[in-house]
Amino acid sequence: MQAKIQFSGSRKDCLSVAFMFEGMMRPFEAMPESFTGKKLESFYLPEHKVIVVGLGKEEELKIDYYRRAAAKAVKLAMAYKIAEVQFPDKGLDGNSFGKKEFLALAEGSLLANYSFDKYKAEDAKPSRVKEIILPETAKGFRESIESAAVVCENVSMVRDLVSENSDIVTPDFIDGFSRKIAKECGLKIEVLEKAELEKLGMNCLLAVGRASTQSPRLIMLEYNGDPSSNEKIMLAGKGMCFDSGGLDIKPRDSMLEMRMDMAGAATVLAIMKSASELKLKKNIVGIMAVTENLVDAKSYRPKDIIKSYSGKTVENMDTDAEGRLVLADALNYGAKKFGPKLIMEFSTLTGSIVSTFGSHVAGLFANSAAKEKGFEKKMSEAGLETYERVWELPLFEEYLDEVSGERSDFRSLGKTRYNGAIFGAAFLSKFVEDKPFLHIDIAGTAHIEEAKDYMPKDGTGFGVRLAVEFLKKI
Repeated sequence: MQAKIQFSGSRKDCLSVAFMFEGMMRPFEAMPESFTGKKLESFYLPEHKVIVVGLGKEEELKIDYYRRAAAKAVKLAMAYKIAEVQFPDKGLDGNSFGKKEFLALAEGSLLANYSFDKYKAEDAKPSRVKEIILPETAKGFRESIESAAVVCENVSMVRDLVSENSDIVTPDFIDGFSRKIAKECGLKIEVLEKAELEKLGMNCLLAVGRASTQSPRLIMLEYNGDPSSNEKIMLAGKGMCFDSGGLDIKPRDSMLEMRMDMAGAATVLAIMKSASELKLKKNIVGIMAVTENLVDAKSYRPKDIIKSYSGKTVENMDTDAEGRLVLADALNYGAKKFGPKLIMEFSTLTGSIVSTFGSHVAGLFANSAAKEKGFEKKMSEAGLETYERVWELPLFEEYLDEVSGERSDFRSLGKTRYNGAIFGAAFLSKFVEDKPFLHIDIAGTAHIEEAKDYMPKDGTGFGVRLAVEFLKKI
């Protein structure tokens, strides 16, 4: 259960939070001289029930430091089983907080107040904070803060889905869960299963899912928030419920966390839910390509040539490059069916992007049609504001040319082991019918091995806040 946001004056029996910049006078005599207010260092005074968090040098302050500082306070409260955390209306420098600071404090608190503990004994589950108390002065920003709380709750939904067992979150499960969300949020839903996919010629999606006992799905959700407009924005997400690598099977260490390979689809589902709950004035379509990449006598094989939904043929160079195949059919179908003004796609597509950026940044790729509209700049701005940062990598014509095949129209992997993330993006761009296209590779950010700040271990929900902020900008 997510903590409630309350607007109130000072209360007793709460954990109170104070912030100080580096070099300021310490607010309590009991604090050691070694505490100087360096970035995100903290000191707890149990006798006062106060945690003091340093924000570093004032001239180097980033708004995300407030998110991280709030997360520190909430995690301390969880450890000490304190039910309420109370934030001030100003820093120890006397400067009052505004909308950005209060939003960051709310987000950091809510995002940190999370644990995937479904499988733990009741007495081993961590305590959760019940109330986040903001001062009366924050009431002027109530609508924005409550909207942020809605999005944070949907981030937690993604975290749960990505962290859950892969024998629970199967194609059947995502189908049913999507229908439930659609009913609750008033979204139109259409689900294509094996028979319909075969009639349509979605052979790439079908090939990847051939070894699964459950039918592949193409799940489509529609939200119409602006009936006066015919323009649509399309979201697409990779929903690989488990990825063994197929016949090109993954090594053990690489396979361990592959329940997370449906994070792109979960992200799309949460964005659609958020759009409906926030009543965004946009028309949005969400498409999820959902299946499993397993090993069986029926598994698709390396070097098979597959005719995609687009009519173009693809030589499958590696069964562990399955995500781009299922997305190729989904992207092309959506581009033709809905004619969107923009396609925005999320996927845990490549290990290459993890090698490049680690877990701090997602890879952003924009085709020329998207760059003409400046969509990649808006996405980068949204990333900086939410601190779900993206960094653009190029799609120069030389990279696009590398996708051309020898035995087929396209090849699914490059001829060398280099520029893997770029090749994946270039491949996907061939299936969007020249629509403006943004590809966000979240392989390093959707799931992390160690918790940090307000991001938990395992599923992080990265991309939901980013996309909602981006949608508000366009």
